Amino acid sequence: MEKHERHRFLDRLRGGSTLGAEMADTVEVDGTTVDLTALVFELRDLDAVPERERERVDDLLGHLRRERIARRRRIEEADITAEEGEALAAEVIGLDRAINALESLDDASYGEQARRSHVEGHKEFLGLVNQLR
Repeated sequence: MEKHERHRFLDRLRGGSTLGAEMADTVEVDGTTVDLTALVFELRDLDAVPERERERVDDLLGHLRRERIARRRRIEEADITAEEGEALAAEVIGLDRAINALESLDDASYGEQARRSHVEGHKEFLGLVNQLR
């Protein structure tokens, strides 16, 4: 792969955009295939990741990050073709999408965030009123 092609792939990864990117469907973790799509769909509608699943999700996130780094390094350093570089870049973006999806599992919906913010504002206000009494 030519130097300018390598830089093009790395620039694409540096942008960090996963908008419209396909999430990696599965990932191999310690010899076991994990269905990422099923896991994310299973957990996304819950208010928070259950404690029994938290360790599994955290371990999976660590594995996905290591896989991302390994693929990026191959693009940076390995003697690969442009086609292999393109495939690796697509895999990295898919891993980024999966990482983002797993990291956002605990994020509340916009409506829930607005409600919490509203409640916190009222609590602060009542605290100030109580201090003035």
